[in-house]
Amino acid sequence: MASDEEASPVLRAKRIAKKEAERLSGAQDVLCVLLRGSLFRGRLARGCDIDLVLITRATRKKEIIHSDGFDIDCRYYPLDSVASGVQDGDVQMIEHVMNSEFLAGDSDVHTKLRKIIDEAPFRQLSIRFLGRATHRMNDAQDEIEYGDHEAAVMTAREAMTLLANAILLRNHIVCTKDKYLVKEVRKLSSQFPEFVERFFTIHGLVQSGVKADDLILEVAASYMTVERYLRESSP
Repeated sequence: MASDEEASPVLRAKRIAKKEAERLSGAQDVLCVLLRGSLFRGRLARGCDIDLVLITRATRKKEIIHSDGFDIDCRYYPLDSVASGVQDGDVQMIEHVMNSEFLAGDSDVHTKLRKIIDEAPFRQLSIRFLGRATHRMNDAQDEIEYGDHEAAVMTAREAMTLLANAILLRNHIVCTKDKYLVKEVRKLSSQFPEFVERFFTIHGLVQSGVKADDLILEVAASYMTVERYLRESSP
């Protein structure tokens, strides 16, 4: 009968991640080691590497180590930089800590970082993304006027991505990769059915034959939906 690890590559990969995390946490400047990425979410695609975040006392270059057939992507971040990044609304830093699992080292470090995230300015971040979407909408309109309709389509898609992130951030959901963003947007269907429909329509359009003017109107309607939601949601 196959062992649990033989039956589940995810369990085997997590065991290897735990083993390497414990080894890496033995370094003097490493405070704790976190698991993130697909394996943190319980998935392991063929050829997928293991993503580790190491919270350290000092800056170190990223490295890739090899263990039991896996490539392990190790990214080092000084504690002070992570803490200040989270407090300042650095979405990538927030995502690194928020979407991670403690593996080894000082668990109090991870706990303290999570507490900082609980106090992070998510509402302000949402408004910031809304503002960035406004700029991209204006850029798309300029591209239409210059006759560059293909560029306008791509810019409109960027604006829709920013608008989706504005909604998600207001709900303390952070996605820095498109594949995770798409899954989270699908979950908004009951609350924002028209927005979700526009999001997937715009992202599913082929560039040939697209009327960019109509596209901008769709993004503008989506902007109004998000702006109203952020305005009406409690502080």
